[in-house]
Amino acid sequence: MGVQCYSCSVVDGVGDPGCADPFNSEGIRTEYCTNGCKKDTDTKNGREIGVVRSCWDRSAPCSDECQSFDGNTECVYCCAGNLCNGGGALSASFFAIPIAAIVAASLQSAI
Repeated sequence: MGVQCYSCSVVDGVGDPGCADPFNSEGIRTEYCTNGCKKDTDTKNGREIGVVRSCWDRSAPCSDECQSFDGNTECVYCCAGNLCNGGGALSASFFAIPIAAIVAASLQSAI
C-alpha cells in the first residue's frame, strides 16, 4: 500500500516557489511513497525560511510537533493520505488517527 505525495522544496526563495506556504500545487512534482508523506517547515524569528514536502521514511522520527532553538523553529508533520502533504496543517496525521479512534471508542462505550 502506498500514496502519492508532493515532492518539492524551497529555501530562502530558492527552489519551487509554489512549495512555500500558502501552497500552490500547480507544477509541483508528485511521487509514489510506500510509507506516507511528510512536510517539514523551518522558520527563523517568525519568518518562513524553508519548506520541504516529500515521502516519509518511517526510520526517521515524525512527532507532528515543532522544536525551537535560537530563534529557529522546525516543524515536521507526517500523514497517510494521497497528496496530504499539500496543506498548511496536515489533516491525516499518523498520530491523530489512532487517538481519534480511541476517543471515539471511549465515547461510544460511555453512551
